[in-house]
Amino acid sequence: MISISQRLTQLLQISSQRAFNFPQIPFSVNPTPVDSEYDYISSISKDLFEKHRQEMSKYWKQDQLFATGIAQELCVQLPMNDFVAGANIDSLGQLNFKIKDQNYINGIKAISKAQSASTLEVDYYGDKQKHCILFPFSQIAEKPLLNAFRGANISETMARIQKTLGIEVLRVGVIQNSQPFHGIIYAYLKEMQNKTGKIDEGAINFQKLTEFIVSKELFSHEEVAQFGNKQIQEMESIDPALKEIMEKLTNASIGNFQESFSKFTPENIKLIRGDKLESSTQQYLEALRARGVLKNEGKHLLNYVHNKNIAFVDPIGSLTREGFLVGLLRSLHIEDLVKEFHIASDIQDELLYKNIQSILNECGIDAKLNYYTHNNLFSEQNDKAQINTLQDLFTQMKQLNIVKYKQKYPDIMPNLIEEQGEIFLDQCLGWTRYLDHRKSRKTPYLMSVENVLEFIHSNEELTNTRQILLEMFDSYRIRREGVAPISDLFIFENQNERFLAKVLMYFPDSLHKSLLTNEFKPLIEYSELLISTIHHMQKQNVFKSFDPEDKLTERQIANRVVLLDATNKILHKLFYIIGILNG
Repeated sequence: MISISQRLTQLLQISSQRAFNFPQIPFSVNPTPVDSEYDYISSISKDLFEKHRQEMSKYWKQDQLFATGIAQELCVQLPMNDFVAGANIDSLGQLNFKIKDQNYINGIKAISKAQSASTLEVDYYGDKQKHCILFPFSQIAEKPLLNAFRGANISETMARIQKTLGIEVLRVGVIQNSQPFHGIIYAYLKEMQNKTGKIDEGAINFQKLTEFIVSKELFSHEEVAQFGNKQIQEMESIDPALKEIMEKLTNASIGNFQESFSKFTPENIKLIRGDKLESSTQQYLEALRARGVLKNEGKHLLNYVHNKNIAFVDPIGSLTREGFLVGLLRSLHIEDLVKEFHIASDIQDELLYKNIQSILNECGIDAKLNYYTHNNLFSEQNDKAQINTLQDLFTQMKQLNIVKYKQKYPDIMPNLIEEQGEIFLDQCLGWTRYLDHRKSRKTPYLMSVENVLEFIHSNEELTNTRQILLEMFDSYRIRREGVAPISDLFIFENQNERFLAKVLMYFPDSLHKSLLTNEFKPLIEYSELLISTIHHMQKQNVFKSFDPEDKLTERQIANRVVLLDATNKILHKLFYIIGILNG
């Protein structure tokens, strides 16, 4: 799918080079407001003036409007093309462009001819080297917690944006089970065996492990790590049976991870075990010490040379979070050839990722790190519903949705509604992800499944839009068979059709802007624009089901079919990227 803004950017870069021969600078090309007679607007003239103010004074006197003069020269030097129908310079010196209709017509035809929404890709002229999307880290003996919802939602939407732009994406999850933590679990199991004569693997949870640590009077990180390391040494030497149980617990944690995050993505997630990474990371950090990148500060402690606040190994020889993270990124960079990392994490970890971001290259990792910090997600807690994990959330979503539908459709057999439980869960989770993206990532909020269900059922004009369009499209299925190839007949018959095409072709711009800003607000704003445009098309009878009484011409049928098909595909792709759909 072509990106009109990127094509305009290329033309303006050539024009700028011809006119002034300055080094290329970043500038914006954005869609105009939908009620504008023009299609795109660029700030390049203002940006050039601000960047090269002194050089520009050679061309114009000080009392002239520099940005306007620059814009006029850019228009003169614009290459001959079949893209721009006209240009206008506004009072601020910004360039407004009218795009030739044929470009929109060709764009809509291409969308309609695509095999499916899933095969739609968007023009992107940026770096397409492999990117890694890291999902929220999980712990052994613990199911992914509720707050992982926001991190997983951010991670998966970013992965889908990048894949749509043709970037190779690797999704990665981490079971962050350090060796000292393994030792704590081992000691807990051994004590359970001594007291009861058996081991109940199901009795292990994070709360009980915390109580066990307190009972051993381990009140500092160093004390916990020392105790855990000592137990690890014992486990490896004398008790292979318990070690097998530890392996089973890790595998169970992997199962919990896959079960929880499969609700967020149908794609494979590469899983990495933290305990398997520890030895190679220690060797790598020692090599950094030998190179002078790290230095010893007391026993075992390895610090980054230029900033004593970044410790990679703690005083008792265990990896710090910084040390583990650098080892993880290095492993992915070398083994999977990753050139750019994307991590969504709790806002309290912002300094951690900022520090790592600043030193990757000096640690021998030729890659870029982007992090997306978010604030906490909470759930209403009462006697009936205690939601602590993602699995708890999914269970409540399914149960409450079934209750809601039974109330709404009392005449339908209850067992038929209950059989749709997974479908109801997917629907509720999808719109929860949409509502989460509408909020600022930096704002904590209270999750209420009841409120999500209320939104779904009280906004059916929004939540049912895609289904209504599909039904309209299907009503022309028989008619389409007599008009082939139908897309060749497509041409604008009125301004409503051109307006819809313009909005559909804004889709790539929303993706580019979200990727550039690391924010999903452009996607949400585009979804609102597209939905309102669809409803406007319904009122204008551009979109309606087939009716023999309408006595449509072949071209009118073709236009409706092509526009309905293209709109359905863009809406499906948009809903998939946002997370409303999971396939």
